[in-house]
Amino acid sequence: MSKNQFRLFLFSSVIFAILALVVSFWFPSQNVDIVNDYIIELEMASPEQYFSDMLLLPIGILVAVAVVASYAGLLFFKSWARHIYVASFVLALPTYFMGGLIVTSGLEDLLYDLSMLMSGAVVALIYFSPVKEYFVDTKI
Repeated sequence: MSKNQFRLFLFSSVIFAILALVVSFWFPSQNVDIVNDYIIELEMASPEQYFSDMLLLPIGILVAVAVVASYAGLLFFKSWARHIYVASFVLALPTYFMGGLIVTSGLEDLLYDLSMLMSGAVVALIYFSPVKEYFVDTKI
């Protein structure tokens, strides 16, 4: 796989995630919105949710910075970027448990899942394929 093919692969994971967001905002589902409004109403009555939200904010900012830095590093084949890319996934794991319930449409799920599959393939490529040679630090 060439460097440009890898970059295209990396961009595709981002594009699928952005498309999932676009679908959720520009093609809203009335049923999904009704269910999510009800869930938010129920969660607002829970004091545990407030604590969870306050904890999610700094974690979310940290993960967002790590993701942007790792994508930039991966595009330029920096050796540190591989580790930050994986670390950002690990840092994001607690957010799945604290984020609460949310309902999405089938198309949103499909696009987000494609993004996650592509991200997993990127991890496999940067650690277990000849692409990993692009990330070798050649400085003495």
